[in-house]
Amino acid sequence: MNKKIFVEEFMVAIDSKDISEVRVGVSMPTLPELEYIHNPKENLEGKLEYYNKAYNEDMELEVFNGIKIVSIEALHPEGEFW
Repeated sequence: MNKKIFVEEFMVAIDSKDISEVRVGVSMPTLPELEYIHNPKENLEGKLEYYNKAYNEDMELEVFNGIKIVSIEALHPEGEFW
């Protein structure tokens, strides 16, 4: 995943009335499975600002590039991801 795609997807979620949450998948070298961060609608603008500052163009954490965002999913209010 690259930052351009990530930001575009995040902006769709911010602008949509049909999305209640964004789930971000993060890979870490010491963990066998992805970690998921759940961002509620009310936090999306602030979280996008954080992700823009903290992650490089390849969505690797600036201070430790072993941590990387690899997926983004939007959650409908009914509880289904798409």
